[in-house]
Amino acid sequence: MSWAYETKTPNPVVVGALGDLELQKGNCAKVLKLADELEEKSGNHLSHENIQANHLKSFYLRGAVFHKLNQNLFALQNFGKIIPLLNANPLNHLFDPNFVYSMAGACYSSIGKLNNAITCYNEIIKTDPQNFGALVNRGTNYYKISKYIQAENDFGVALALHPKDKVAAHNLEQTLSKIRESNQKTIYTYRLTVFPP
Repeated sequence: MSWAYETKTPNPVVVGALGDLELQKGNCAKVLKLADELEEKSGNHLSHENIQANHLKSFYLRGAVFHKLNQNLFALQNFGKIIPLLNANPLNHLFDPNFVYSMAGACYSSIGKLNNAITCYNEIIKTDPQNFGALVNRGTNYYKISKYIQAENDFGVALALHPKDKVAAHNLEQTLSKIRESNQKTIYTYRLTVFPP
């Protein structure tokens, strides 16, 4: 048994903080052990809210570990159990919802589910319209699905927030190039339609 569990009832906030610290150190095995211990301590002696808090925190910790290990399908299985509860649940003090959406968005993007990734970033931007990372990530996903106007808007807002960011500037430049290319094709097609050879 871990030193984090000296009492019968684990505090998911404390365990989550320990898990986050261990994750930053790269101790994925310890984080998974903490998540397992949270599950094990969710016995009948706890209230429904405490059991739910333990389960949610264990899903969060497992999802974060799998995300770090690039095991994105496993990460999404765990985040998928949390995301439906994020907006309606009084247990949001257990983790930052935007962090969960950000990790889930990155997982979706890495497995090619770009619209799902955009949905996750939309949730972040809904509550934090100036979230630089979410804007750049959503813009990148819009770019990948050829929605260049939306990508341009996101990169433009991101650059307004951080004018010297080279990644956002490069992405905006690439997006504007695609828009110009698309406009030239449209003009050429129009000319062929109006003035056939």
